[in-house]
Amino acid sequence: MSARRAEGADYMAKHGVEEAIKRALEEILRDRPGDPVVALGQLLLAAPSAATPKEASSMVVVAKADAELGEGPIWDTRHSRLLFLDILQSKIFSYSPTSGDLETVNVSKHTPIVSTIVPVLGPEWDDAVILGTQDGVALFDLDEGTFERHPASGTLHALPHSRMNDGRCDSNGHLWIGSIARQGPGGADLVSEGSALWVLDSWEATPVKVLDRITISNGLAWSVDGKTMWYTDSPTFGVDAFDFDADAPEPARRLRNKRRAIEVSSSFPPVPDGCALDNQGQLWVACFGAGVVRRYDPRSGALLCAFEVPPEAGTETTACAFGGNELDELYITTAHEFWSDEKKKQFPLAGSLFKLTKETIAAACGPGVRGIQPHYFKTPRGRSPARSEDVHRSEDVRFRSTAL
Repeated sequence: MSARRAEGADYMAKHGVEEAIKRALEEILRDRPGDPVVALGQLLLAAPSAATPKEASSMVVVAKADAELGEGPIWDTRHSRLLFLDILQSKIFSYSPTSGDLETVNVSKHTPIVSTIVPVLGPEWDDAVILGTQDGVALFDLDEGTFERHPASGTLHALPHSRMNDGRCDSNGHLWIGSIARQGPGGADLVSEGSALWVLDSWEATPVKVLDRITISNGLAWSVDGKTMWYTDSPTFGVDAFDFDADAPEPARRLRNKRRAIEVSSSFPPVPDGCALDNQGQLWVACFGAGVVRRYDPRSGALLCAFEVPPEAGTETTACAFGGNELDELYITTAHEFWSDEKKKQFPLAGSLFKLTKETIAAACGPGVRGIQPHYFKTPRGRSPARSEDVHRSEDVRFRSTAL
């Protein structure tokens, strides 16, 4: 490679393709006056820059949760709070944007992991949520501390290191929840295509498997009209779309016509993780391994824009959800899964909760972009929440602190 070409390659690596092309055109205009390409070059330089998505480190840290595997953010309109989780430490976080408080509830006495959290509908269930657990699902009252395991828990997977993972509810209040399968010492090795996606229509129902041969079941979202479901099996490096019929009586018939909607990458890093839909029908995808959240058009697969977490947060962006009373802010969870103490010191904000403000979103995406009201779990029939004697309020289970 000549010295000039090497210099050009180095400039492109540092400044990007667009700036490298601009520089080359400027050199042509300077060195070759009167050349026929000059007129074209002048037009290109005068034109607006190409609509290339830009990554911006404009996220704000709002809660230093120090989550080993932060996940599952969802806006709880009942109490104007954001609920999210530390899966591996079995912690539930409740963040109040109004007060800046972060409340933590430790449910490790009941389950070694907690992977999904969705509020439950109904006035008598004002503080109740449904949780994804190690071996199934459970109802939990955030105020009373009561925990009720679903009768089918323990029957959904056989591998000893398998667990439930991401989950969300559709417009009928049905819970869609998937799993992740591991094996080997400490569950260190993923089991390829060893997991599945289930749907639980109500607390009284039995979970039904709707997809199998899944490796890491992750992000779920539905279109504004409810006719499309987007679904992520992370190691496939993309997001798939299905035609969706929420009212089909047989769960297996609710999903049809699987196709690839978004190609996030061709190899790790990154892989797509959690996702969220906005009111313009665009899908926001947390890209694990890249430290970025990207906004895609799921109809064309086009990348529209992207936002980086601060460098101090590392690269493990796990999930995102719109929140705030107007659903015009985007919250992002992060992680430091299986990190050494030395690596955690290098990235002190890993495991924190971040936010894109409405001003930042508007500047990048245009005015009026906000989220869709999340769907909550269908009210259990014929009874009030469980009131067992197993209620925890000791300081090692529940505590409140300022978020920062």
